[in-house]
Amino acid sequence: MFGLILQSTTYKDIITRPIILNAVVKELNSPRKVQVSPAVPAKYEVDALGQQIQTSPAREAVYKMMPSAYRNQGLDAKTIASMISISNQTNSQVFSVNVKSRDAKMSQDVANVIANVFKTKISSIMAVSNVSIVSKATKNTVPVSPNVKLITLAGFVLGVVTAFGWGLIKDLTDRTVKDLTFLTEELNLTNLGIINYIGKIPDLKEVLAEEGQQKQTSESRSNRRI
Repeated sequence: MFGLILQSTTYKDIITRPIILNAVVKELNSPRKVQVSPAVPAKYEVDALGQQIQTSPAREAVYKMMPSAYRNQGLDAKTIASMISISNQTNSQVFSVNVKSRDAKMSQDVANVIANVFKTKISSIMAVSNVSIVSKATKNTVPVSPNVKLITLAGFVLGVVTAFGWGLIKDLTDRTVKDLTFLTEELNLTNLGIINYIGKIPDLKEVLAEEGQQKQTSESRSNRRI
């Protein structure tokens, strides 16, 4: 998040234009200079005569070019435009640019690059020079979405409502007879008797096969006795 001191809310629209976002994409995809070792000042000692003698020379900082971390992230002007949102307080010349993405570090870098590019280019676009960055963007380590608690609560409520509705529909559409009085009193039918539960009735072929097997068993036993 960063703030810019503005004279008009028109500047807010300029940030989402290709003239700014294309430059942001180019800078994010460009190689970056990384410091390998810091600069070291020269060291001096004083000899017996009181003269200052250099004991070790100064060394400049060493840098190397590193490829951009976002080169293969598919960042373009349209993607970045969908990631940013701009807000400002009423009667205030300062507005904030928030960047939302799946990577907190990426959001921070994109916001800071937008601030620097806007500050550099706005002077040539609007012929003004009083734009300044109030604060640099910082990454938010707490995810802003998805809201796990809200989704869990919504899922629970939806599950309860769905289960209740399904049970109500099943009950209203159930046409099975559950009480004998419904047949005699509601439908005026005569009760001829109650048939208890009957288990599985064996097939005729199974009965004949079982009787044949028993007959063969009894005949074999009779032959053994003789």
